[in-house]
This record gives sequence, structure tokens and C-alpha cells, in this order.
Amino acid sequence: MSDPSKVARKKRKKMKYNCTDGNADVEIEAETAQQAAQEYADGGDWGDYESTIWIDVQVADECGEIEQITIALDPPEPKCSEPTGHDWRSPYSVVGGIKDNPGVWGHGGGVVITSVCKHCGCYVINDTWAQNPDNGEQGLKSTQYKESDEESLAWVKSQQEDATSQTPA
Repeated sequence: MSDPSKVARKKRKKMKYNCTDGNADVEIEAETAQQAAQEYADGGDWGDYESTIWIDVQVADECGEIEQITIALDPPEPKCSEPTGHDWRSPYSVVGGIKDNPGVWGHGGGVVITSVCKHCGCYVINDTWAQNPDNGEQGLKSTQYKESDEESLAWVKSQQEDATSQTPA
């Protein structure tokens, strides 16, 4: 017997949606208003941003029904010095907090989690109780990246030295 959710997805037709954030009107063909809003946000030029931004998209379907959908856009992850990419860690000596849970700080109904890349020393900060500055909505998730600093680079160097000293000759 086939899965009804898969059958429903196959039968869904693409519709035309008119999307706008108040600055640009774009017609997008998608299966749902949510998908159209996501495509609108993904295709926009929002400038440089270091932390999650929220785009309020007004989506009108072919019948004229209008929905307001908010799309979260995380900043692009910075490049890492290691070809395999970032390896996020939470060393107490760099990110602070408490030793049993380094880098984690209470924030409203959630936490802010700070990690550092063991290869390049840049930081990622994840907030599980972020707030949209445009409308005050809370309980959102945000991501922010920060450049490495002296402290994180010193930790990276110590990790590399430790790895080198443990490698058999």
C-alpha cells in the first residue's frame, strides 16, 4: 500500500504566487505559499548580514488570497582554513560558561550557545530564544558568526601543537 502523504505530494500542482516584501514584486511558481516565500527570500539581495535576519513576505495566490509569511535567513558560514570545513568545539577556556556545559548561557526561554572552530578559530553563536527586531516576536532561532580573536587563535595553535606532539615519529 502506498504512503498517502507521498501520493498527496505527487498530485500537488504548482501555482503562481505574487510575492513582495514591500520593495520588490516577484511572481513565483511553487507548490505552496511557504515554498514561494522561501524562494523569494532566498533570491533577494539583503546586503551583508552577520546574524539571522527575518524577511516578511506577503504572498498572494492565484485566487487573491494573501498570507504573511516570515522567512529566517541565516548568514553564510565563513570559509574555514581547513578544506573539510569547520569543526565546532566548546572549550571552556575560550567560550566560558560553566565547566560542565561550556559556551551555554541562559537567555529568556532558551539558551545562547557559543562554539569555536578548532581549525580557524572563528565563532558560531546560536540563540534558541532570538527576537525579530522588526516585530518583537520572540522564541526564534538565530545564528551569528564572529571572526577569530587572539584567544581563539591561541587555543587553535595549542590544539595543533597537541596533535603534532601526539603523532608518532
